[in-house]
Amino acid sequence: MQKLALIVLSIFFLFSCQKESSDAEKVQFLNSFDHASKSWKNATLSDSFINFINIVGVIEDGEINLDKEIMRTHLASLSYLGDISKRLGNKKDALKYHLACKNKAIYYNRADYQIIANYNLANLGVDENDSKSIIKKFLEESPPYNTKNPSIESPIIYMQALLNAKAGRFAQAKSTINELLEKPYKNIALSKVSHFNFYKGLGEICQLEKKIDLALKHFNDALNLSSDEDYNLLKAETYLLIAESYFSQGEFHKTDSVLQIAIPLAEEDILLRKQTQELYSKLYEKTEDTKNGLSTFYLLREIDNTLNAENNKIQGFIADKLEREADKKLHQARIKYISGIGILSLMLLSLLHFYKQAHNRRNRLELEVSKKRLEVKNKELEVRYKELELTAINKVIDAQEDKEKEFAEILHDNVGANLSALNMFLSTLQKDVPEQKYKHLTKVLGTTILNTRSLSHLLEPPTLKSEGLICAITEKAEELTSDKLNIVVNSPIEFVALEDNLARSLYNTILEFMNNTMRHSEATKMQIDFDLTNNNFLAVKVADNGKGFDTNNIQQSKGLGLNSIRSRVNYFNGTFNIQSSNKGTIINITVPAKVLKQGA
Repeated sequence: MQKLALIVLSIFFLFSCQKESSDAEKVQFLNSFDHASKSWKNATLSDSFINFINIVGVIEDGEINLDKEIMRTHLASLSYLGDISKRLGNKKDALKYHLACKNKAIYYNRADYQIIANYNLANLGVDENDSKSIIKKFLEESPPYNTKNPSIESPIIYMQALLNAKAGRFAQAKSTINELLEKPYKNIALSKVSHFNFYKGLGEICQLEKKIDLALKHFNDALNLSSDEDYNLLKAETYLLIAESYFSQGEFHKTDSVLQIAIPLAEEDILLRKQTQELYSKLYEKTEDTKNGLSTFYLLREIDNTLNAENNKIQGFIADKLEREADKKLHQARIKYISGIGILSLMLLSLLHFYKQAHNRRNRLELEVSKKRLEVKNKELEVRYKELELTAINKVIDAQEDKEKEFAEILHDNVGANLSALNMFLSTLQKDVPEQKYKHLTKVLGTTILNTRSLSHLLEPPTLKSEGLICAITEKAEELTSDKLNIVVNSPIEFVALEDNLARSLYNTILEFMNNTMRHSEATKMQIDFDLTNNNFLAVKVADNGKGFDTNNIQQSKGLGLNSIRSRVNYFNGTFNIQSSNKGTIINITVPAKVLKQGA
């Protein structure tokens, strides 16, 4: 049923080219189309595709005069391109060409090709989601079609009948085809092929109705119309339909027998060969014939490799064509540029005539240009000064953070260790010191140890070093959450690898935002989101529902200072953005990171 549009296309073109043309160029052009249309079904899909693309290009570039024959050639070529793209599995390209055919048919006022395009578009839609509504939509869009020649009119009406069948209107479809069978044809050959298609179509409709016995009868009626050497591809399609009917009924022996008849008939159509082997694959799977199933697999792979090679050839041709078109446009641009230079030269020669009169004015313009250059230079120096200033700020922050880290290590490793040793020594003196004095000393020493540990943790949080930024912020959020402010941390990842300085900077930055929110924003909710982008950047979003502040006065901010934060983030090749209003504040930071461990 899917090949019907191309069969109708061939019949149409046969009738449309009956008048001989005296124009040699036009005859050569139509011969090129005829060559492409004869070879498109077999393994030479790429050659036909290239011929059709060239034909469409010649017409659309206006290199040949439009008349009815050229219009038909244009529409037929677009339809062939759509079918070839579908055969190669490129449904997107198939949709593009069939839509182009439909739009051109509307422009050329060709109802026949509108119906052909709608038929192809409906089949593309059905293949994707089997929706009857799609078919009904295209049936409604198809214009009425009527000619006095049944040889041309009948295939179009037949096509609409099959669309009605796919839409579930079986009785209407069969009634239409039975009426077509009763129409007289002047051309006996066309009468036979038309009746063959009509009986085959009745069989396909009965297949859709699940009336397999009646479907087989109509398929056999179609086959009885042909001689041994007639309509090989039509017979191959019909035998394939019969084999599918037997297969659906579980009659695997009959399926095999019919497929053996179809295989040599389908030799000229690569897609029919593939469909035949695919049915054989299903048959061998059902009958558990592993040996033949493997052979069929290799045959299908060989066919797919052939189709892939054709597809690659087409894609290479398209790439080359686009490159040639780009070169052509570049050449045209160069010509325009050279022409522009010529015109400019003429203008300059004209301007020289007025040189004396414009001398003073030119001096003034040169002075203005010098001023502009000086302004630009001053701005460049200003930018450079800011860069140096930011670099200095970063060095100061680095030094400060290193000192904090060093001080934290001294507190933990030296002072903390000494206090712990003193505590152990004090416990040995319990019997030699009065109880009240011993408790006082123990309390003072315990408070000192606790304060020392808190100061060390504040300077260098242990969780930040051992478990990373996300766990450290989560721990701090739980610590700072209260009845007045609820702090939530969301992250699909557990750990990201960051430079030590960057991790400390981000930790201090987020902690500064937390403290500012608690002290100044009057917020009740605060949310901190961590995420990892596709290009391995850590994205941090901090948001609250507080009263916000004026971001134009960020230089007046306390703590780290937003300018310092922005400088720090830029120093690590990141980005910083802040938005604030009376509904809350949102801060976004991104910095480079490498994910080490994904969360569940």
